[in-house]
Amino acid sequence: MEPDAGSIAMFVTMEGGLMDCYSTALRTTNKKGKTMLQFAVLPDGSVAGAQILESTFDDDATKACMVERLSKLKTPFRPSAPRFLKMPIIID
Repeated sequence: MEPDAGSIAMFVTMEGGLMDCYSTALRTTNKKGKTMLQFAVLPDGSVAGAQILESTFDDDATKACMVERLSKLKTPFRPSAPRFLKMPIIID
């Protein structure tokens, strides 16, 4: 069975460490916002091609942190072919 986008998004949100990037940034600013991520989950479970498509955050360090964390993530999902996703991260 192929992994569904919702399961992948839940895993990335809970295990990807992306919120740690925002937590660090929020220590110096009290900003809410949204970041749209794009990435692929490869057949071995690794993540490739992580990038930010758009973001209301102007903090480059936070965005770089998110891309770095996502790029290092190993998921339990094993799609038969690369699974491309776009995923919003919303902080409110």
